[in-house]
Amino acid sequence: MDNQTIIALTTEVNNAKSNSELDLLESKYSFLSNPYKSFLFGLAYLRCDDNNNAHKNFLNAIREGVKNKENFSNSHYSHCIGSSFYYILTHFPIENADVRFNYFVNSYFYLSSMINAHNISAYESYETRAKLFLSFEDTLTIRLCGYIGRGQIATVLILSDYYFAACGYKKFDMQSSSAECLNEATELHEWLEDITIAGQDADSYSLENLSLIGKARHDLLFKNAYDDFASDKFPILMEG
Repeated sequence: MDNQTIIALTTEVNNAKSNSELDLLESKYSFLSNPYKSFLFGLAYLRCDDNNNAHKNFLNAIREGVKNKENFSNSHYSHCIGSSFYYILTHFPIENADVRFNYFVNSYFYLSSMINAHNISAYESYETRAKLFLSFEDTLTIRLCGYIGRGQIATVLILSDYYFAACGYKKFDMQSSSAECLNEATELHEWLEDITIAGQDADSYSLENLSLIGKARHDLLFKNAYDDFASDKFPILMEG
């Protein structure tokens, strides 16, 4: 998809104010098939309270990603795929516990692939990964963090992602989003207070240093769980 088409698609979809406008745009851009387009429409339909079409488009983004895993897992599409998993998890109930965990793990790996490739330029992926871990802090997050040892404090990983998202937004002059993420990181830092992290009270670390510890733990988690992810231990089974 060339830049001119991306700009036109993004502008028109983001400016759409109703389901009917989005329906017309879906027809107009039906010749495109990629995770970015599907994710963009998913967000737009969700904004218009059309859950059925939002769900359909998020699933399409996931389907396109799963079919082309080798091509998309280390590309700019990684954010769209990982975020689509996130929005399915947070807006549409999945009853089966194993399926829910598989969606969570896939969201984590696609978002992490984007972060690993682009560092703080992947500010949206940092923020979404923070929200992913925060949304399921007492359940799915703990289960995945088993790859780096029992008893891990997931809050450190969440804090870290919000901090680096703030750095990225600031670098690209999105001050409001940067302030919001920095505030989230600061509140988590204050909440940790006297909890021991790497042998010291959390409040003895600066926010930056504690974020670096969280980043190192994310890197270790990605490394330790990668072989299982790559060998399809967390399959996403879809028709079509």
